[in-house]
Amino acid sequence: MTESASPATAMSTLNTPAYVVAGMASIAVIVGSLGPWGILQNPLASATFSGTDSSDGKLTLIAAGIAGTGLLVRASWNSSVPLIVALLAGALCALVGFTDLFRGNAMFAESGDVFASIGWGLWLVCIGGSSQLVGA
Repeated sequence: MTESASPATAMSTLNTPAYVVAGMASIAVIVGSLGPWGILQNPLASATFSGTDSSDGKLTLIAAGIAGTGLLVRASWNSSVPLIVALLAGALCALVGFTDLFRGNAMFAESGDVFASIGWGLWLVCIGGSSQLVGA
């Protein structure tokens, strides 16, 4: 009796730990894009602004959605194209996040008597975008 090997499925050829990291990173970038990117405080008032208040946050939100969609497509289609799309979207998220992070630090350093800081949302976008690069 000979046993024939079953054909490889899309999920069987997938690096599952890296796939999970990339999927969680996509979710992190989406949450970070919706979260606060900056916090301004003075003795009388405080204000926060989220990522979606700017075009950069909207861009990272869309790119993270594209990356997540690419990962879902890869689960059913045995091709490297969805992973390349997810990788490029993750690179865009990381680039935008770190650019805004460095630009925000430089801007906040000159704020004078107003206390300004980077919000957790921007940090999450930077970490998630970098993790997408590692996972995809």
